[in-house]
Amino acid sequence: MKKLLVVFLSLLVFAACSDSDHGNWIERSDFNGPPRTDAVCFQIDDKVYVGTGYDSSQDKDLEYFTDFWVFEGPTKPWKKVAPFPGTGRSGAVGFALNGRGYVGTGYGYKQADDTYTDELEDFYEFNPNGTTTIGEVTYSGSWTKVADFPGGRRRGALAFVLNGKAYVGTGYGPGVEDEEGVEIVSNDMYTFDGSNWVEVGSTIGKRQDASVFMIDGKAYIVGGRNKDGSNNEDFYSFDGTDWIELTDLDHTDFGWTGVMRSNAVSFSLDEIGYVALGTSKEVWKYDPTLDNKALGKAALPHKHTWYEKTEFEGTARTGAISFVWQGRIFLGLGGPAGSPYDDIWEFKPYDNYDDRD
Repeated sequence: MKKLLVVFLSLLVFAACSDSDHGNWIERSDFNGPPRTDAVCFQIDDKVYVGTGYDSSQDKDLEYFTDFWVFEGPTKPWKKVAPFPGTGRSGAVGFALNGRGYVGTGYGYKQADDTYTDELEDFYEFNPNGTTTIGEVTYSGSWTKVADFPGGRRRGALAFVLNGKAYVGTGYGPGVEDEEGVEIVSNDMYTFDGSNWVEVGSTIGKRQDASVFMIDGKAYIVGGRNKDGSNNEDFYSFDGTDWIELTDLDHTDFGWTGVMRSNAVSFSLDEIGYVALGTSKEVWKYDPTLDNKALGKAALPHKHTWYEKTEFEGTARTGAISFVWQGRIFLGLGGPAGSPYDDIWEFKPYDNYDDRD
């Protein structure tokens, strides 16, 4: 009986630690707009808004998008809403705050004078309750110009909302220069309350194209790359007051190096964080209750702080979007700039993999 009990407990431990076969992918209806990479998205209540982005296979005056679409559920078609009034762009940031959406920074093309704008610093507010009429067509939603981002022009920044304030920072561009005027990546950070910007700074490593997920009132900054293209190894959390350096990602003995990536997507569900795509099809989950450094323990890193889930079933890509809608995870778009995708996938992290879906 004791031998049977030992075997049974061993199987339980193995099952608890082996997670790579958990997670199932289901392809849903495609995005109704043109395929694109490096778009933005933000969520207001149960509606997810997606727009801007880039497709280098288009003519120069069409390759940067200004259209916007709303997702109201996987069984409903995407609907076109008021187009973005600024320069079409990629690599921008988007977030929702107090029932309004905000989009700004990025890199784009200025059709009026047939020039590329390089990096941008302008910001716009989206009101989902407004309307916009263009010609004979009336769209839901309206846009208003707000104060420019004060940190200077850039792309590849990150944004998140915490304690009623938006945070925007990091990234690369001519607005981010060293003392000799050379463009660099940044680790600066600003708050925005819907009207005013305030510089608050950060202690994280400099980076561009990083991603962020939220767990229990904290933002977790993961990934990104330096100007030389090398991936960032450091990993931080932020609670609105303190930046805490967590267990770094360069642990070859645990196989975590796959977590290091840029232009990825990240999201959280049930107090677990996830990082996916970017440089591969891998999907990694993060459990803060197993991060000994986050818990203030002097112990060595727990090998299951990061754990690989079932890899993405679609094509590997960068510059995708992701969002959590009514407790369900969706991601899609992205791709190589010259042949981006319009597919949308649902990820079920607790289901076993099923290749028949």
